[in-house]
Amino acid sequence: VSTQSTGSSGINAEYGEQEAEIEHLEGEVERLKVEHTDTLQQMKSNFLKEKVCHEQDADSKIKQMKQKANDEAVQCLVEHTQKISGENKLLRKELLMLIRRSQALTEHKLELQNQGKALVREHQITKDLKKLRKVHVEEANEAI
Repeated sequence: VSTQSTGSSGINAEYGEQEAEIEHLEGEVERLKVEHTDTLQQMKSNFLKEKVCHEQDADSKIKQMKQKANDEAVQCLVEHTQKISGENKLLRKELLMLIRRSQALTEHKLELQNQGKALVREHQITKDLKKLRKVHVEEANEAI
């Protein structure tokens, strides 16, 4: 009976050790679960912070790119406006020159028309005088 009791107490001792080991391992599993959850939370928090940082950085870069594009567009419009303004000045100058030339040609045309009319009148007068002279000479010859 004493060997049974020694064997039984050995089993009980081993069973107690195993129970203590199981309890220790369950505690370790619980601690690791908490640690794992904390690590996941920390990683998630870090990820969200980095995400916000990257979004802010992207927003800032987009804003800078928009501003740069806007500045370039404004500069392009200014240059184009200046170019057109310069061309307009040249065209205005040329137009004024052409208007003056046209006025001068119109005045010259009127002068030539007036001279033509005067020449036609002079020619008619000369013709009329020749006729009168001829008639006068004929009358004088008849009188002789």
